[in-house]
Amino acid sequence: MEAVTVGAKFFTSDTYGVSAIIKPADNVAGAVIRTASVSGSALSGLITGTVAPLNGSDYAGKPVLMTLGSGSQNLSYPIQLPPGYGLWITSNSGPSRACVTYDLLP
Repeated sequence: MEAVTVGAKFFTSDTYGVSAIIKPADNVAGAVIRTASVSGSALSGLITGTVAPLNGSDYAGKPVLMTLGSGSQNLSYPIQLPPGYGLWITSNSGPSRACVTYDLLP
């Protein structure tokens, strides 16, 4: 097993709605999600795209990186987001937690 690089930036928080991890305006040259451990209620998720979800179950037209249910999930590999894409953790009915490290590309 090879070592995984931890991102220089990090986000750790609980949410009861929608919380921005990376804002689209901050991602001017692309971003790499290095590590992520997330947990939350059913139908919550880790979502990317150019527009923030309106609420915890707003998946329409947005790439969903992880859907949440019981227990926690870990990102299996790094994911590169295009410039202008954000990253959000959502909660549908109870708290969701995200622990994410990432790098914004120069």
